[in-house]
Amino acid sequence: MKDSFFSYSLRIFLLIFTSIVCFNSIACNNNNDKVPSQNKPLLSSDLPQNALKIINRWVIAEKGLRMRDKPGLTGSVMCLIPYSWRVTLITESSQTITLDGEKGKWTKVKWDGREGWVFGRFLSSRKPHYLHHFRKIINIRNEIPGSDEILKVKKFNDGYMLAYISAMNNDIRRLWLSEDYGNNWIKIYTVSLFRQYIEDFVITDSGYIIFANKSNQIMRSSDWGNSWEIIDFFNLPYKDAKIIKLFNSPNGEIFAILETSMDKPGQQNYRHCLYISRDNGSNWETLKLIFKPMSEEILFNSRGDVFVFGMAAVFYASIDYRKWKIDKSPTIINRKHVLFPYLAPYIARNDVIYIPQDNNKILISHDNGENYDIYDFLKNEELESVKFISDTENGLYAIVNNRKIFYSSDRGISWVEIPSPGKNLGSPVIDSTNTLYLRVNNKEVFKTTNRGKTWQRVIELEHSDYINWLVLNEIGQLIIIDFINPPPGPI
Repeated sequence: MKDSFFSYSLRIFLLIFTSIVCFNSIACNNNNDKVPSQNKPLLSSDLPQNALKIINRWVIAEKGLRMRDKPGLTGSVMCLIPYSWRVTLITESSQTITLDGEKGKWTKVKWDGREGWVFGRFLSSRKPHYLHHFRKIINIRNEIPGSDEILKVKKFNDGYMLAYISAMNNDIRRLWLSEDYGNNWIKIYTVSLFRQYIEDFVITDSGYIIFANKSNQIMRSSDWGNSWEIIDFFNLPYKDAKIIKLFNSPNGEIFAILETSMDKPGQQNYRHCLYISRDNGSNWETLKLIFKPMSEEILFNSRGDVFVFGMAAVFYASIDYRKWKIDKSPTIINRKHVLFPYLAPYIARNDVIYIPQDNNKILISHDNGENYDIYDFLKNEELESVKFISDTENGLYAIVNNRKIFYSSDRGISWVEIPSPGKNLGSPVIDSTNTLYLRVNNKEVFKTTNRGKTWQRVIELEHSDYINWLVLNEIGQLIIIDFINPPPGPI
């Protein structure tokens, strides 16, 4: 009896003692949460058990943000993430600390293939404006081993750019991404097999990077190149159809141009057909338009209508892209529609302009292609090539045969020749101040601020084979892309 009573009392005592110890432990932990040590590095036990949903953040520290191998100032610095670059959020500490008067949490992020810790005070949910809002001369080049050829460069909204580059000494090709208007570049995809070479690429408004390869596969990344998924392009209209171009529409869709020989091997009977995806490339539908191409381009007007320039007519569809109609251009040479190729299809604001080849006529619509007027165009010139570009004052430049420059102040109706800075003119771009830049003699860039009255040399590249083309990014920096060069940097 005594032994039973003693055992029972001992169990009661141990239960009470254990409860007191656990209570004190919890109280201590709560006090530590309320008054965190600023100098003590955080432990993994300080972190929440459930990681945050993976989302993007942008660096807003003007001098860059240090990534460390562990949370706290005692962590070794792994790298410096530049201002305005995007990182992927992984998790963050539950404690708020103060460093140099700034309150924030240690946050684990992924950037450029690395994972590490940064001070979360200098991360933002919105992409910041670029630091340099004024024009300046800079030359930032990321070195690549070997000699590379830039095959294609595209710019997109919010400062993003993609460059597709081929190594000259092997079969490797790489896709590069810039998040800061072309100042810095990182590799996001490498391919070495011909059937996987990239045909074209886009970045959607939702932040997807999408490209088509020679195997008619759509490759898509939702995390800016960290991982990729394959989307097969099903229901091709012909066995030999291949994807050759991708375009973004103003309304968020993706267009794909497919080329096919219409199942007639050995015959020059190529046709183009048009597909559209309304869900970032997951599903594609045909737009039921098969045409003999004038070019591999489609154009959009200010309200989002799409224009397709075929060899026999100009087709365009309204904003839903489901119904096509032939243009209402006036009769030319007693034909209801233009039955020969066009030169220089161009759309600016509400104007649609194109030139029937061998005609010295210009067709102009000022109402988004609903109605056209016809005018004489440079009767004394034998037109081989024409490239239009508009300024912000309803003016229009025409670079003719890569030799002469003409200007129209009445949206293309009448033209006057202006002085040229040299020969072999090309790649015209105009900035927000109406400064016109031109590639000249393949090795120089000139600019004019007064419609050609005077020209100023911007740069002459001595060690470049030739300049391929010029790109003007969203903050007014001119990017010069050489035939052989590392990824481009603003000049």
